[in-house]
Amino acid sequence: MRPIRLFMPALSTANASLFYTGTPVSGTALTLLQTIVDVAQRRIALTYGNESSQRLLVIKGTNWQGDVWSETLTIPANQAGGTVVSQLDYLTLTSAVPQGGGWTANATLGTYGGGTTAIASTPWARLDDYGFGPVSYTVAVTGSSAANCTVQRSADDPNNLSPLPVIAPSSMVWVNHPNLVNITASAMDYDAAKYLWAKMVMNSGNGPMYLIVDQAGGKGG
Repeated sequence: MRPIRLFMPALSTANASLFYTGTPVSGTALTLLQTIVDVAQRRIALTYGNESSQRLLVIKGTNWQGDVWSETLTIPANQAGGTVVSQLDYLTLTSAVPQGGGWTANATLGTYGGGTTAIASTPWARLDDYGFGPVSYTVAVTGSSAANCTVQRSADDPNNLSPLPVIAPSSMVWVNHPNLVNITASAMDYDAAKYLWAKMVMNSGNGPMYLIVDQAGGKGG
């Protein structure tokens, strides 16, 4: 397999109310202020107030290659407030529909700036089914605002069809590479055996950064 280069450019400063601010109405789609998330895909954040019952926000958009992404953000009941962050990274956000009964508190929907989970991910690299291990990972963090990043791999496959387990992209389990966690400078390591997918997540900072995934053997050479 030829090496795959996954690039993440420098992102804009996070904006917690980029898409919406107000009190959502269950069943009525939010009127989004814009649909472009950033110069590259990144995580969406819903900041909420105290709600007496669980509330849901179903968001939909597209990823780096135009595929439709969708997931549900869940607000727990009887909390003073907080932020819930998407599992997926979005290049565009096209709809956000509140559910779960009457919302009573103000909420904002925007981009996530970090703190408890990743800010953004590179595109995903699909490894060659006919290839072998080892798989090497080369990380490069560049620019004046260096990012803190982590390489992740997954054995789940969202392309499965029944009777194989059907896994939504937002439900995939990603495993950190043990030696490529919280990287702030160029680094390299490998997996002796292959996973199905690989990516790099930006934990903090800005970037730019990139990951090169290189797998041995396979029909592609």
